[in-house]
Amino acid sequence: MEVTSADHRQAAHEFYRRRGYLDQTGRSSRFLRDLDDNDRGESRAGTIAGRREQV
Repeated sequence: MEVTSADHRQAAHEFYRRRGYLDQTGRSSRFLRDLDDNDRGESRAGTIAGRREQV
């Protein structure tokens, strides 16, 4: 199971650690974007591992 928590919620982070969750800070990132945002030049295509892919 995965849980997420804002960086400033230190008490919540300790709570999760005490229950056996592993802290992935520095090893994982989360990226969000509004799906209705079509104003970006490459919103329909992305680069994956150096290859251009249609999404």
